[in-house]
Parts: sequence; C-alpha cells; structure tokens
Amino acid sequence: MEKNAAGAFGTAAHGLVEAHLRERLGLPPETESPGPDRPGFDPELVARAGQLAIDWLDAVGFEPDPEGVEERLWSVDEHLWSAGTADAFGTANLAGLIAHSSWNRPPNEVDVAPDLRVPVLIDLKTSKSIGVAHKVQTAAYVTYLLERKRIEAPCHTCILRVAKTADDRRPTEAILIHPDEFIRYGSAFRFIRRIYNFLSQEEVLERKYWRQSKS
Repeated sequence: MEKNAAGAFGTAAHGLVEAHLRERLGLPPETESPGPDRPGFDPELVARAGQLAIDWLDAVGFEPDPEGVEERLWSVDEHLWSAGTADAFGTANLAGLIAHSSWNRPPNEVDVAPDLRVPVLIDLKTSKSIGVAHKVQTAAYVTYLLERKRIEAPCHTCILRVAKTADDRRPTEAILIHPDEFIRYGSAFRFIRRIYNFLSQEEVLERKYWRQSKS
C-alpha cells in the first residue's frame, strides 16, 4: 500500500472509531472519513479495521472520557510542542485489558479484582507493527495529561494495532504498558522534547542574526 493510501486508510479507520465513541457519549461525529476513491483505498478493509478496534474496545469495557476522544494535547508551557492527538482516553476493566493485550513488561503483580476499572489511554495504529516510538508517543500524551492535571498519576496506556489487510496473521494486536513504565518512556520523551526545543530556539536565533546581517 502506497504511503498516501496508507495514511488515508489510517485516517478513515480512526474516523470510524471516533464516530463510535462520540455516539457512545451522545455527541455528533466531527470527522468525515476519506472516500473510497483514494488510490489503493479499500473501504471494506477500512470498515473491517474500524470494527476490529471497536470490538476490542467493547471487550475491555472501555468508557471514553467526554474530553478524551481525538483530543489534541498541548503542554501548559506555550513554548513547548504539542504531543499530537490522543485517540481515546477513559477507563476500562483492567482484567479485560490484561486478557486482551500483551504486557510491554509484566509487572510483579498481575492479580486484579475482576471489576477493577482504571484510567487508560489508547493509541490506535494501523501500522505493520508496534515499535518503541509508539510507546514514547503514549508517554508524551500521559505527560501532558499530568501537566494539565487531567490525571493525578501516570495511567495505563495501550497501543492497539489493527490490520490493514485480510491476510494479516494478527488482525488485532495490543500492547499494554503499566504505569511504572512511564518513568522510562516519559524520560525519553522529555529528553527528545528538550532537544527539539533547543533546535527550535537555535533556528530562531539564526534567522534573527541572518536578518540583522542583511540590514
């Protein structure tokens, strides 16, 4: 699948999930999925991917936060960058999450009450696999949820990957990340953010000096 078509596929699948969650909240849909006339765009596979994600969310008892559907997350410091758009934040049944996911790194204790619900941030992917960069991305979202006092402590995060093709051996793959892992991935994000901000400031200074040299 070409890069543009893959991007359109992901956008459309996200749109289906967003519409489902907004309907659950009694809200009208905000996004319109790209049409089937895109190159390499198969609407049936998109519908399948969206339904796979919705079925998984239902299986773990996910309840979206009213502000947590496709939420753009920014730092409280206006000089810092955006973390991007978080797909879904809310609560879910922890036992269900464990049953339908693989732990990123199993915590020491995994015995939980069957009715225990926990805050969780879910990042939907239609990529071929789940990588470290995806885990750092979820830590970025949690960083800004903490900064904005939406949560009081790091929460569980889950990266949910759904297949773009019918022959994918893993139609649904989910990696559950324990809050304790936030120390590692959150530190990585803050380090990357410092580098990004340094480079941005240097570019501003270079443009300033360049203009002064031309005046």
